[in-house]
Amino acid sequence: MLVIIPHPDDALKITKFQNALIGHLAQFNLTYYKKPPLWFSLPEIGDCPVDSCTNKEELKKIKISQVIMDQPFIKDGKIVTNISMQVNDQLVKSEFTLLYPVEQALGSKEDCRVKPDNDRLDCADLPGNKKILNFPKAFRIFRLGIAERLSETSAAVSDSVWRKL
Repeated sequence: MLVIIPHPDDALKITKFQNALIGHLAQFNLTYYKKPPLWFSLPEIGDCPVDSCTNKEELKKIKISQVIMDQPFIKDGKIVTNISMQVNDQLVKSEFTLLYPVEQALGSKEDCRVKPDNDRLDCADLPGNKKILNFPKAFRIFRLGIAERLSETSAAVSDSVWRKL
């Protein structure tokens, strides 16, 4: 599978945002957790389907001109965000899960997920969010990589190339 791995500075901002969001939700007795890895999956794209990109030379042929993380929202109890990417002159979208509710991990029947009226999160209300992460968030420096599933619970990046927009 093709993935976009944020620059370490951006990854740190995303992690700080996740931690701030977990702390904010804990005030309401809502328990969420984050799960690595911190990368965004690309769906199949024109010249380079997911199964055929196997080395750095093929990765270098993929032209990415934009990567944007949209405002988070709630879907099936998870807190997710859409990632919009301009890849080989076509707009592709991917979904990235920022936080998972604990009951999904523990298998609890108790439902303590966030249920606002419109499934939107107002991230501007998070303490210190203006200094952490503003949406939409554009990524200018990142790695484009090939991730391989090692087992049901683990994956690894086998090859990657740095990109700067």
